[in-house]
Amino acid sequence: MNIDPPKLSPRLRAVADMVPKCETLADVGCDHGYLPVYLVLTGKAERAVASDVNPGPLSRARRTVAGYGLGGKIDLILSDGLEKLPRDEIDAVVIAGMGGELIAEILKKDLQRGAGCSHFLTARHAPPQVVIQPQTRADALRRFLAENGWMIADEDLALEGRKLYNIFSVKRGVEIIENEIYYYIGKRLIEKNHPLLGELLKRETAKWETKAAGLRTGGRAAELAKAEEILRATKTLFRKEGAPAGGGCFDN
Repeated sequence: MNIDPPKLSPRLRAVADMVPKCETLADVGCDHGYLPVYLVLTGKAERAVASDVNPGPLSRARRTVAGYGLGGKIDLILSDGLEKLPRDEIDAVVIAGMGGELIAEILKKDLQRGAGCSHFLTARHAPPQVVIQPQTRADALRRFLAENGWMIADEDLALEGRKLYNIFSVKRGVEIIENEIYYYIGKRLIEKNHPLLGELLKRETAKWETKAAGLRTGGRAAELAKAEEILRATKTLFRKEGAPAGGGCFDN
């Protein structure tokens, strides 16, 4: 009997679309469990592991999994980040729906655990595909990735209500950040001239205009100089509404 998959929000659907076809998916911070259920029912994942650090969300996910009759396909694990995941079985990981700084902390903890986690996090052991979606502070997450041996292979935007969400597909590698603006406006979005790039640029321009105005009255010269630099770069991008594919506007 065919079972219709759950209807996902625009944010979760964009995350699902970024996930590659895989044998076993790990959904870290699974909340209600709709994403692994969707990916198993649509055939993108053969199996899934849904994990959360709190028992409450895991119980909700367990009810969702049972409701779709997928108890034999989706395992549920109480885990702090990636700590207790069955590493040798997993070839795709999603970390979504939490702040960018928390996602960075999850990845940092895993790096600090050393050789026992090398299956996930070092290139010599072919780590799985990793899709991450920060709710906030995408800039801080981009900075962490660039400074810790991760590169963003692809990036998407999703508009849900009035909020824009970033979705990254990341892998181990070297990310060269030629200009501070690329921590706020992802290079991959510019390269592909993403349909929502103009909206993102409009919002970032307004945000930095407000920030710069406040700093001018506060007398914080160094912070003001940085804010005005980013504001100039954002306005330049906004006028262009994205660079041609394959090129950046601010390469030094």
